[in-house]
Amino acid sequence: MTNKEKIDLIKRYAPILWMHDNDAFLPENCGVMEKFAKVGKFESNMKSFKLDELGDLKDSKRYHMDIPEIDYNNFGLNSDYDGPEMGPDALSAYVREKYGNNPFADLNARDPFPRYHARVREISITDRNDRDSKSIKGLDNGIFGDYYVVQYYFFYIFNDSWNKHVSDWDSTLEVFIKKDNSRAYAIYHMHHVTWTVKFNSKPQKLSIWISDWKEVENKKEMGWNFQFSDHPFIFVAEGAHGGYPTPGFSIHGTRIFKAKVIGQTDYRQTDKLCIFPDYSPVNKNVIINILDDAGVDTSKTEFIPWDDPIILDKQPWLKYKGLWGTKSKYKGWGGSTGPSRKKCWRMDQRRFKKALIKAMKGDYSGNWPYKILKNWHGWR
Repeated sequence: MTNKEKIDLIKRYAPILWMHDNDAFLPENCGVMEKFAKVGKFESNMKSFKLDELGDLKDSKRYHMDIPEIDYNNFGLNSDYDGPEMGPDALSAYVREKYGNNPFADLNARDPFPRYHARVREISITDRNDRDSKSIKGLDNGIFGDYYVVQYYFFYIFNDSWNKHVSDWDSTLEVFIKKDNSRAYAIYHMHHVTWTVKFNSKPQKLSIWISDWKEVENKKEMGWNFQFSDHPFIFVAEGAHGGYPTPGFSIHGTRIFKAKVIGQTDYRQTDKLCIFPDYSPVNKNVIINILDDAGVDTSKTEFIPWDDPIILDKQPWLKYKGLWGTKSKYKGWGGSTGPSRKKCWRMDQRRFKKALIKAMKGDYSGNWPYKILKNWHGWR
């Protein structure tokens, strides 16, 4: 494919992103870390950097980034925060106040400039006569074939869920389009869990679509994403930034013997803050009409258009293997790694097949030990 063809495909499927109105951090250019962060192996040798220099660091997996003003490892005790909160809540309050970029959550926030990072690859899903291929043949033989894959990556400067960490590469979306245009699928990423859904080739109504989702797991079938034209909706979890195909909530946890231990709850909205591709056929009025038709209150819905995408093609910084945030002794509190370190970066048909088979059985619970103990799809 030519670069123009890739960019055209990226924009054709550019997502319509729904953020929680209380989330202080919207997706932006990862280059913002040049302005606020330092990089190094130890606290004693942190230094300023340019993004493209990250790829030249030797043994870069030993490096991490830090925003010194935050005093992250001491939960903000030595920052200049003077509000009423304490501990992790004080850390959150300080970072929101200092680095938030959602002007609808805080009038004094940084300008948002919402952007996504994207790339296009090609993959063949073939019959290898293995267990997964045999399962697919029994479920839907039409899945085999050649696909374009568009991957969308989103960078947030801070994860503000129950666990706090500097930088967050979450909400990843992968779109698989069969080259004969006969079908398309999407894989949504939320933390350690992925959900696979299929595209609908016919116009949809939001109310009917969400009613169908409430029955998906009971019927043991694959769910649909909601899309306008070819643009899929993504519903982003408050603070945690997991990207889901539905609004509602999901309770993550694990099972220890017969006990269910809750680790985190992801809340998603469908009517407060929309980041959208502002070009034909998408516009604010079209999206409002979709919500109004479903009886969703749009009286306080806000819109921000995407800036031009950042195309991930041979950037030197993609070679960086270290953390985009601070190291932490607390599990889940350390900074995330970049897009090229994600399992999905390598186009692997085995991963796609396993995700598809699970979804075709209506299983949206995740994998051990990171399970989703309860899903609810809908809005108030």
